Amino acid sequence: MDRSSSALHYPDVVSRSNNSNSKQAASNYAAGLKMASLFSEHVLLYPLDVLRRQIQVNNEAVKYHLSPVSVFPVLFKISAQGPSSLWKGVLTSLAYNGLVVATDNFLQDLIPVKKSKHNKTQQLRRVARNVAVRTAAYLIVSPIYYVMLIESVQSVSASDGNLLDGIRDTLIRFIPYSSSLSIGRSKMLPIWKILIPTVGLMTGRYICEKILYKIILPTLNAIEEADRYRKRKQQRIAQLSYDDDYETEENVLLFETTYASLIARIAAGFFGQL
Repeated sequence: MDRSSSALHYPDVVSRSNNSNSKQAASNYAAGLKMASLFSEHVLLYPLDVLRRQIQVNNEAVKYHLSPVSVFPVLFKISAQGPSSLWKGVLTSLAYNGLVVATDNFLQDLIPVKKSKHNKTQQLRRVARNVAVRTAAYLIVSPIYYVMLIESVQSVSASDGNLLDGIRDTLIRFIPYSSSLSIGRSKMLPIWKILIPTVGLMTGRYICEKILYKIILPTLNAIEEADRYRKRKQQRIAQLSYDDDYETEENVLLFETTYASLIARIAAGFFGQL
């Protein structure tokens, strides 16, 4: 991961710095922020996805889970298979998300944004390009997504197959129903019946996460800015020189901005999955 890409994804962190040393520190903060947010979204929060999918595929369910208390029996049954049952399919999930990001970056380079004299028009074109590219990435990597869903809901003993077996079974969906197929595989829905809902769902989540991030991050920054202003009025900095105080305050500002960005990304990813 290069620092320029990290700064591009987190401009709110880098834009707060003025000198070269602070910009270097901001780039390092942004790189660490991206790694921490990716680990939190795709590893630490993954058991919540497994739990949600287990509840959704329960054909004996007669009511919705409207409170966290009703989820504990389902969680207990899943944990009876072992601690690893909460991370079923996590490697496939990481492969899927990595392929989505790689495909997105590749398509972003192929589709440049036309320059416009109006900033709003330029921003709208960039947003439309990002949504279209991410939709195409979901469309291309959708076979891996189906494998990830299947691995996250089946039992641990049935998850012994490798990734290639899952991709093979998924690609069979491209073949229309035929009597030459086996009974188990002939019951699979064809790819064109589940492709549009899947891509629509993932694109909708992507848009929701971006909107929530744009809402949560300014709110956290406003709260921290008010708190910094209150502390600045109370503290006395007679013992520090101006340069030392400025550098200390700037480093604290970078850390707090990075912390706010991390919380905003995790919260946006969590609420976007609901």
